[in-house]
Amino acid sequence: MAREEERVFTNFSPSDAVEVSTDDDGFRGAWYEAKVLRPLRRAGSYAVVYDHLLAGGDENLRPLHEIVHASHVRPRPPLHSALLLVPHRPVDAWYNDGWWVGVGKKRRYNVCFPISREEMVFEEAHLRVHLEWVDNQWIDPELITSGSVAAEAYPLGFQVEVSHDSGASLCAWFVAAVEKHIWNNNLLVKYQKLAADGGEDRRREIVHLQHVRPHPPAPSSGEPGLLEEVEVLHECGWCAGVVSKILPGVKYSVKSEHWDGELEFHQDDVRLRQEWTNGRWVLPAKMPLLFLPSPLIHCYVYSQSLDQMAPSIDLQHSHPALKLLNPIQRDPAWYSV
Repeated sequence: MAREEERVFTNFSPSDAVEVSTDDDGFRGAWYEAKVLRPLRRAGSYAVVYDHLLAGGDENLRPLHEIVHASHVRPRPPLHSALLLVPHRPVDAWYNDGWWVGVGKKRRYNVCFPISREEMVFEEAHLRVHLEWVDNQWIDPELITSGSVAAEAYPLGFQVEVSHDSGASLCAWFVAAVEKHIWNNNLLVKYQKLAADGGEDRRREIVHLQHVRPHPPAPSSGEPGLLEEVEVLHECGWCAGVVSKILPGVKYSVKSEHWDGELEFHQDDVRLRQEWTNGRWVLPAKMPLLFLPSPLIHCYVYSQSLDQMAPSIDLQHSHPALKLLNPIQRDPAWYSV
């Protein structure tokens, strides 16, 4: 697709029926039906009035008028006499007074929205085939799928991890394999295993690239040490936590906001936490010893690093008031007394 400065903008006349988009958070990707009031040639903009969006108070509602840049205006797409909903094909769904692009699923008129991870059911009258307006012509998005970031980063069959939110900004990562590339950097993935497995349909999901990362490599720094940030395999997903005890038999006691108290994990289900940042894996910074409460520091030579501490240290019993606050922030306030 052409760069912004090279794009060809369509010339519209007063009364032309158009669709208008916005970059405002929460509305990005939606198109709203409007009519052109007048072109503003010098500003490269149009004055428009919306067909369905309203302004004013409850007693003085009127159609919303706006000045919008030409890059956010396109003609209305051609009408199709019948909708053929093909699984995994982009569709436009009429929702909240605008057209939102989604992806058709196996069941008729079920549409998922990969960025927000929502799925909704629509009547046929509220769906249309999705087309892209490129250089003054309507293009089938299936013709521009090749060369996408998703296709280049994650080949078919590639093992990835997909994030699932569990509330309160907590996130777990589930192992999956890429089954198909879908338009606009979306992937059809099949999960290796889910905590609540609902059959083959439940194990497949269409997700946007922002919810996906590669499977992390084994870090070169070796086994986790005391107070190190880790990810543990809990209920089929990898959850962030902090090592609170190193136990005999290659086991670790881990605290996390995903559960109350501490849980024990075998070495095979524990890995050092790494962050996928700008296309590469990065280890979080370690917590300096000086952030530990003084009763713990007193038990060891001050110059010792955390990695050199005896593995028998038990933070919970050495200082019962020691409490994990937020293992994701990596801040001195993690532990308080």
